[in-house]
Amino acid sequence: MIEVGCNHTIRPKTIRPMTNGPTYTKSSPIDFTLFVPLAAVVDDTPSARAMDPAAPRRGRLQIHLLVVALTVLVALVARSGAEVITLTEETFSDKIKEKDTVWFVQFCVPWCKHCKNLGTLWEDLGKVIEGEDEIEIGQVDCGVSKPVCSKVDIHSYPTFKVFYEGEEVAKYKGPRDVESLKNFVLNEAEKAGEAKLQAD
Repeated sequence: MIEVGCNHTIRPKTIRPMTNGPTYTKSSPIDFTLFVPLAAVVDDTPSARAMDPAAPRRGRLQIHLLVVALTVLVALVARSGAEVITLTEETFSDKIKEKDTVWFVQFCVPWCKHCKNLGTLWEDLGKVIEGEDEIEIGQVDCGVSKPVCSKVDIHSYPTFKVFYEGEEVAKYKGPRDVESLKNFVLNEAEKAGEAKLQAD
């Protein structure tokens, strides 16, 4: 195994106040910039309205835009969390035992060159498979959850395994592209379903 650094950190940016204009602060919980106008808090006193009759209207518009931005943010966070599920020592066993659910799990470590070379492959697979009700895409960081990886005999990275109702049913050794991975897990899900029907 070849070691290589792997770190994706969001660096905070300094937002300088504009001259003769409203001041802005930045809130960035994920990888895009969201500006929150402090001017959204409007002085609606009679004297303020007399000095600037349009101020309350601008304030309401800014608040509306802020609400829209926050709604989009929440939707993006919810979507990203639904595609690939991180499994840990506490959740792995229970998750892969879920009834009538095929789990396709990637086992990696951050320092592995081959894991890093996958790029967004696993996330892209998660997006493609998201509509399949009986298939879940999971991932395990073997640097954090070593007992899990030892239990399922992970000796090299990356490793891709399929689990069905708590049992390992297949190990993927094919090309590392979305279409090949998708076809593989769909085929394994079909075989698992047929085997269960025969057993019943």
